[in-house]
Amino acid sequence: MPNLTSPNTNIPLVIMKMTIFLVPGMVSMVILNLTDTYFVSRLGTEPLTGISFTFPIVFLFGQATIGLGIGLTTSAANAIGKNRFKLAKSQASVAVWMCLVISALLIPFLLLMTTPVYRFLGAEGEALKMASDYTYIWIFGLPFFTTSIISNSAIRATGDTWPSSLPMIYAAVINIALDPILIFGLFFFPAMGINGAAIATIFARFIALLVSLYYLRKRTKLLGKPPLIPRHVIYHLKSILHAGLPTTVMKTFLAMSFSIVTLIIASFDVDAVAAYGVGSRLQAFAALPTFALSIVILTFTSQNYAAGQYKRIRQAIRFTHLLGLSWGLICTVVLFTLARPIADAFTNDPQVHRDLIDFLRIATLGYAPLAIVIVVSNELVGINHAYAGAIVGLLKHIFLYSLVIYLGGLLFGVPGLFWGMVTTNVVVAIAGLIVLRIAMRHYEKCHLAFKAK
Repeated sequence: MPNLTSPNTNIPLVIMKMTIFLVPGMVSMVILNLTDTYFVSRLGTEPLTGISFTFPIVFLFGQATIGLGIGLTTSAANAIGKNRFKLAKSQASVAVWMCLVISALLIPFLLLMTTPVYRFLGAEGEALKMASDYTYIWIFGLPFFTTSIISNSAIRATGDTWPSSLPMIYAAVINIALDPILIFGLFFFPAMGINGAAIATIFARFIALLVSLYYLRKRTKLLGKPPLIPRHVIYHLKSILHAGLPTTVMKTFLAMSFSIVTLIIASFDVDAVAAYGVGSRLQAFAALPTFALSIVILTFTSQNYAAGQYKRIRQAIRFTHLLGLSWGLICTVVLFTLARPIADAFTNDPQVHRDLIDFLRIATLGYAPLAIVIVVSNELVGINHAYAGAIVGLLKHIFLYSLVIYLGGLLFGVPGLFWGMVTTNVVVAIAGLIVLRIAMRHYEKCHLAFKAK
């Protein structure tokens, strides 16, 4: 377990090492999700449409759980920064066992809501049946899905990021192996179609959970017995939700904003939706190192905030911003330069081709400020300003993103939509840096006042 609060620790080296160890796990999760889509697409258009309707639901659960996981990472890292390891263990144990129980209790309700929700989203006919069939199976794996995310969040609180990547890597490998066997009926297994994809995902998530719990208990020593005293459970949940609740709300609105933006783009040009779909997925993949960096800086700032290491936090934030900006600029240059060959690889439709090139040459200009937005939100959470971090996220996804994109479309057509994305990222990045500066000054005053006593 790395010592993130020691004055002898090389801050840039530690942050780089933690980020590099975390990226493979995040890439594995993207691969796991793409694997189902790829193999199901071999079955035809209807199954692909059916599984596509499940993405908003899966994404919503994932983002909400990640938000709670950030709360656990923050509270447990704070406890570790104060050398209160027993407290961190209690928090992690409460979060893991409560997540497992609550997720299991939600299953009957979610089974009843599945078909009505898909009807509301516009699914009908065979696509509705396939989406519902997939979810009726997938939902039984919800406790594995959510609890593995929470377990990995607890592991990251220690600063040891490699063990949190391993469960995700194992899950991706298992899913890649099982999908073709269960979907198409290889070896002695019957062909189960889209249902086979759901079963493969459940099994992969189950293995991921077992690996997470193993590392949480054996390596980090953070998993204890199920909590039995209600007041202890409530106390620890309050600590976790202090940072986790505002982040969860922000993450939930993030999931909703993608649907709103898609509707706006569709109102201008249906072909542009396809370009946005491809471009946004490329953007998400390119941003994985930035997301990993944001998790690392969350752990680092949380531990050092609790330890009163103000100067180390400031040094880490400066380095993180430099690293995030550098990676954003690299992504911009690469995608801008390769815009045409990338568009050639994804589509033959002339209009979609043009729109995708526009996306890759315009929207990517906002990648550097987007990196700042991503890391600043978690930096604010790490220094005990979770609500400020959530406000920065909500400022982008609710109040600015949709409005600015729509205005850009009205003024300049489809390219204006993409310029709206760039403008939003720049404005929110500047606002986030201002909020962070104010929060750091407040923290510095409190820190100096405490030292003067």
